[in-house]
Amino acid sequence: MKGFKWAALLIVGALAVGLVSREGGAEDEPAAKKDQVAVFMRAKLASSQKVLEGLVSKDFALIEAGSAELEKMSDAAAFKRYPDPVYRHYSREFRRLAGKLNRLAVDRNLEGASFTYMHATTTCISCHEYVRDVIMVADGVPRELRDVKKSVPIDPRVRPAADR
Repeated sequence: MKGFKWAALLIVGALAVGLVSREGGAEDEPAAKKDQVAVFMRAKLASSQKVLEGLVSKDFALIEAGSAELEKMSDAAAFKRYPDPVYRHYSREFRRLAGKLNRLAVDRNLEGASFTYMHATTTCISCHEYVRDVIMVADGVPRELRDVKKSVPIDPRVRPAADR
């Protein structure tokens, strides 16, 4: 179990580093929309942190609450940002995994929830990598703008029927 806690902390650290990178679309995208996306991603990170805290403390209510928030966020319009088939795949996969994580929390299946959380985290990292290195390149966003770091600190407090 000790090894799992370290692995989970490393995954969350990697996710946090990935989310700190400024996320945006084309160069002409208004600053207000970029800020909304940053706020949305921070909320998603806060919910993910709830799930991780629940996993390492075996608090199924916390896992359930965080995964339910992630599932609701995955249905939000802000989550459907790019009309790209690969991006849509990552979005659908995240939504499916959030629902599965919620069901596993209800079933009090810690091992299944742990593996599903790691899969969801890997999906997030892959999606962010794809948006940063493929979509933004295709949109013509210069590399220096794709790598800008946000100075906003991370707040520590903070399923479709077909997939059932």
